[in-house]
Amino acid sequence: MLKQLSQDLFSFLTAHSSFTDVMVERVYPIVALGDNVFPLATYRITEVRGASKDATGATFEMSFWFGIEQYDECVDFTDAMVTLLKTKYRFISSTVDLSEDTMFYQGIINLEKI
Repeated sequence: MLKQLSQDLFSFLTAHSSFTDVMVERVYPIVALGDNVFPLATYRITEVRGASKDATGATFEMSFWFGIEQYDECVDFTDAMVTLLKTKYRFISSTVDLSEDTMFYQGIINLEKI
């Protein structure tokens, strides 16, 4: 389930120009290691559970990282990704925050795959 969700998410995002025009293929599980080009995206599967005897559900978090001078771009991109991701996953919530550790804006979307 974990690997399949990761593969499906990557394929879905990189098949849409609204994602690739900004992020290209810069989407990483949990954390982007090393010297990276920004903006970039990360995702974290937060929970996998048995939804029923025939299906498994999962919740996950998408994060979109933009530089300190790119608040508007972060907000606009996060809103665009909410619209896109809602076509495939159940939307739970979204927000934008400033990571004080990295001094990057972080657009966050919480989703569920049923």
